[in-house]
Parts: sequence; C-alpha cells; structure tokens
Amino acid sequence: MKDQTHNAERAAFVRALKELQPVFGLRLDERVLSGFAAHYELLREWNRKMNLTSLIDPVQAARFHYLESLYAIRHFRPRIRSVIDVGSGAGFPGFPIAIYAPALRVVLVERQMRKVVFLRLAAQQLQMKNLSVFHGQFQDYRARDFDLILCRALDRFQEQLPELLQFGSMAKQILIFAGHEIAKQCRLMLPDRWRLTQHELPLSQRRVLLSLWSTGFTWNDPSSPTADRNPTGFT
Repeated sequence: MKDQTHNAERAAFVRALKELQPVFGLRLDERVLSGFAAHYELLREWNRKMNLTSLIDPVQAARFHYLESLYAIRHFRPRIRSVIDVGSGAGFPGFPIAIYAPALRVVLVERQMRKVVFLRLAAQQLQMKNLSVFHGQFQDYRARDFDLILCRALDRFQEQLPELLQFGSMAKQILIFAGHEIAKQCRLMLPDRWRLTQHELPLSQRRVLLSLWSTGFTWNDPSSPTADRNPTGFT
C-alpha cells in the first residue's frame, strides 16, 4: 500500500510537470523530469522527519517549487556561468536550476542546519557535481565567485536589501521572487545605479520576479570568452 501511494504521488507529480510546463514556457526532457522526480521523492521523505516545506502536494510542488523556480532561467542575462541561491531552504530555486542546467555552477546558501543536512544528502544521492551547499547566511559567504544571485525567501527583506545589493555589487544580475509589496519597496529603496525590471509569474496574481542589474556593468563585451547568449541551453 505504501509503495502504491508512493508511485501514485510520483506519477501525479510528473504528470503535473508535463501539463503545466507550457504555461511557464518550458520544455523538460526525460533527464530533467527524472531528476525533479528524484528530488521530490527525497523532499517528501524528509518532510515527514522535519518541516522543510508546507507545499508537498504533487501538483502544488510541481507548480510552485519546480516550474516556478526554473522560470527564473528564462530571465538570465547573457554569460551566466555561476549562481548563488541565498536562503535556499529546501533547495528552491537553486536545486531545480542545477538539475536543468548541469553546465552552471550553483551554490546553495542556507543558515538552518537541518535543511543543510537535507540539501547535502540530496546533492549526494542525485550525484550533483555542479552543486554545493554553504551553511550560514549570505553575509558569511566571502567569495565573490558568482555571476547571478537568486533570492526567493529572504527574511527581513527590507532590512537586508542594502546588504544584498552590496553582496551582489560584483554580480551581473540579482533575481528576486517577491510579492507586489516587496517589489514596491525594492523600487523605492534601490540606489540610482541599479535598474529593475518586473516579470509576472505564470499562474500567480500576487507574486512577481524582479530582475536587478547595475548600470555600471558592461554586458556585451565581444572579447569575453563566454559571450554566448544562451549558456544554459534553454530554448
């Protein structure tokens, strides 16, 4: 009975991914579907032991955790090679992006040790060679070895936004999942040298994706060895 329930949940999850992917402008191949399903199974198993997420229903998880996370990659600026996900939680949005784009180097930053344990176990079991996990807050991460910052669940956003911008001062782009109120606050608080565009999230009336970049950064450098437009292979 337990195996039947497990198989039914996995099948419902994969079916939801396939049915909803066109809404997000995505096309997922079997490798990605299999990787997402494997991560989802680990998420369900560990969620029974510790509170990783409240959204565990197959359809809701497919929509909010995996497809919405992957939607961010559609708005990557050119020549993104390395990504850091601050406040990754159960691995969103960084883990699905790492599964989808194995050429990207992805660092997940998480301060809660129980979630770090899960993330490292999932990375080991799924053999994620392009993904690593950092235990701590983003302010504790000293290297500036990333092109793009992802942020989906940053505590005390208004308080930490100036620190996040300083943290990303050498990055090419910052992508933030936010509600409309946070988006409004972000526009009011941004220094002049930062620019912002706002993208509606599919199937959501309350949340948006904010894309931030500094006007002091030159995007189209023809001398760059990574000047191709689409390093992730997204179509």
